[in-house]
Amino acid sequence: MLVIDASQSLTKAEKTRIEAAAAQIGAALYADTDDDRPDSSFEVDLDGVLDSDEDVRRTAVGNMPGGTWLTTDSEMRCFAIRVVASAVGGGFIAPHRALRAALGTRQGVAPQHYVFSATDEGARLIEKVAPAGRSGPAQHSVDAMLSVANALLGGDGMCVVGVGDPVLGLSAAWRSYRQASIAADAAARTSRFGSVVEWSELGAYSVLLQNPKPGEAFILPSTLAALEDPGQPSWMRETLLAFLDSSGSGPRAADALHIHRTTLYYRMDRIREAIEMDLDDGENRLLLHAALRMLELDR
Repeated sequence: MLVIDASQSLTKAEKTRIEAAAAQIGAALYADTDDDRPDSSFEVDLDGVLDSDEDVRRTAVGNMPGGTWLTTDSEMRCFAIRVVASAVGGGFIAPHRALRAALGTRQGVAPQHYVFSATDEGARLIEKVAPAGRSGPAQHSVDAMLSVANALLGGDGMCVVGVGDPVLGLSAAWRSYRQASIAADAAARTSRFGSVVEWSELGAYSVLLQNPKPGEAFILPSTLAALEDPGQPSWMRETLLAFLDSSGSGPRAADALHIHRTTLYYRMDRIREAIEMDLDDGENRLLLHAALRMLELDR
């Protein structure tokens, strides 16, 4: 599409709308050529690479096509894109084709720096993290992708996006994707966060939205890493759980643990230093309590 502003009278807002319309038209044309098969070097099968089984991942990573950034220790992160509503016949094209078009014509991201897979339910994306000093994992690109996908879905169709933390190397991408998937659940189930949600923004929801199956890894929020650190005292979890079970009452927690109150207060000071969280904050206490209970189930 060509727009000539001979009189230079177009406003910035009008130019923005024209750019958005052009992107949508381009994506629709791109999607129109789709024949229900992957048609680009950056659309690949990600099932094995994002599997929770280590042996399956190792084999899939070894066979992964793509640029060197995929197989070296480059920093990358994952996105979980989910179609949360779609009226039958309400859009221009089927959901998986809309997602392919939106992801295959992304703005501001080099094709060799990401791979994806798409279905009618949603899409999975692994993207190289931008160098330090540049804006995060292409927030502008994510917004543009959502705009194109939602426009092509039409009707009641819309997408939400979960964003995982950066990880080092493709073999760790499954963890970032698991985080992204949980964040996408939050976006789909509550309006609290908006349509694009980062794992790091979830707070207590990062725990409450998880329901791991037996043998499936439980992803602990990074702020609580000290709870799994073998270098920390063995009494840390037990003491913190007793404190939370006692609604923050030191005397009651000390009685439950059969220790002196002075010992309890010493331990709680050590715990506060280790987790660097304000235990007077209700949201923090909810996160900690839920996390400790989930860790019990994960043992």
